Amino acid sequence: MYKDITSGSSKFVKDKDKPSIFGEVLNSKLPTEDKECRRIVDEGQAVIAGGVITTAWASSHFVFHVVSNPKVYQRLQDELRAAWPDPSIQLNIFALEKLPYLRGCIQEALRLSYGITHRQTRVHQDRSLRYKDWVIPPGTPIGMTIMDVHHDESIFPNSEAFIPERWIDGGKSPKGVSLDHYLLAFGKGTRSCVGVKFVLQSCATRDRADKVI
Repeated sequence: MYKDITSGSSKFVKDKDKPSIFGEVLNSKLPTEDKECRRIVDEGQAVIAGGVITTAWASSHFVFHVVSNPKVYQRLQDELRAAWPDPSIQLNIFALEKLPYLRGCIQEALRLSYGITHRQTRVHQDRSLRYKDWVIPPGTPIGMTIMDVHHDESIFPNSEAFIPERWIDGGKSPKGVSLDHYLLAFGKGTRSCVGVKFVLQSCATRDRADKVI
């Protein structure tokens, strides 16, 4: 398959009207070593995992929990209808982002649909880290899972439940810290997911909201 892609005979690069990640990489100005098989495989895997599977999984959680909970369904429906009285007119994404209950539903869907469950390792090269009574020396790999945080009852009480209200009015944990600080669905820091904005928008697109209405 790699030979077909690089030779231009594959459907993934042959059809100019349907660009693909493979064609974009091969036709880019990247150096030759960045167009080899390993890079093509990695890019394809990233698009499928990050752009399809996790997005679909979060959207599925969103729809399932909303339609399964009459109170959540009704409140979200009322908010959307008030902001969007005429569904034939496409609502601007920036207007959707300002709807507090819709945002709460999206945040809860992301919290419960973590795409990565293995430990995400990080290394701090320059200084020691302290965790409770332990001092972790520089250069020591450390890691934790998203599930550890998203189901920490001291942060998200009744963590298995879908509770959009917890995110409203600048939602804070019982410790008084913003819940956004503990949402790790996209990772944090310099290694966080580059597609975060695209996923948040896809969860609030017109066709999804229209189905709820």
